Amino acid sequence: MQKKLFAAVCITALLTTSIAVHAQAPVDGFYPGKGNGAVALSYSHEKYDQFFLGNGSIANWAGDYNVNSVSLYATYGITDKFAAAVSVPYIMIKTVNFSDETVKRKSLQDLGVYLKYRALEKDFGSWNLSLSPAIGFTTPITDYATDFYAVGQDATGLDIRGIAMVTTDMGVFGEVQGAGLLRFNPTPSGASFNVKAGYYNAKIYGDVYYSIQQINGGVGLPDPEDFRELAVSYQKVGVTVAYNILSSLGVYAGGAYVIDGKSVGQSTRITGGAVVRF
Repeated sequence: MQKKLFAAVCITALLTTSIAVHAQAPVDGFYPGKGNGAVALSYSHEKYDQFFLGNGSIANWAGDYNVNSVSLYATYGITDKFAAAVSVPYIMIKTVNFSDETVKRKSLQDLGVYLKYRALEKDFGSWNLSLSPAIGFTTPITDYATDFYAVGQDATGLDIRGIAMVTTDMGVFGEVQGAGLLRFNPTPSGASFNVKAGYYNAKIYGDVYYSIQQINGGVGLPDPEDFRELAVSYQKVGVTVAYNILSSLGVYAGGAYVIDGKSVGQSTRITGGAVVRF
């Protein structure tokens, strides 16, 4: 069952900009199985007119801050217990600055490469528990500018994750994962925590999730000397739904909202896309 459904659940974690809202965690507890893979293409629209300063208070932007992104995400099962994933986002920003001038930026952002391994799997009657360590590497693809309108923080880093997942025979599942986010100087490091619950069967998949990112040290908005040093923290909620049209083709959609944070926009995000399995 999981091998048939993995694409609908694995491709929902697509990466976006650093000073805007992030999507779900880049990997999860589902595995494609040896020799199976998928390629997903997504489009996201995100906007806000308020943002959280470094002290957590809210400030108003000059107008709507719009972020559109096209993301490519691919995953492949090296073995039944070992899988890899790659993500590449293209970010497009359009906004109005405080001088009432239109500002546009667009660029490829950061390459992400992720590996995960199912170290433990145990059946308990009608439900199953799995534990997976995972590691990710991210680095900029292009030499983009870093300022208020940046497509990213121009940061190279490592993510060290632990994933605990429970699935049931009825298709209900829950997942918890924590991660250490190691960023190379001058970008500050921190940690993240994600909890997700949902349901899947042969045709549909759905989840709701809650994410926290806490970055220590660094500097905050409104006026950092170096935007690579921004400490971007947030609390966020979201939802994802997916539908398998064919055994080799699925579509999905989702939304997310930033509840609060520091040096981040109070944004609403809508995402949709398609996935091809092989």
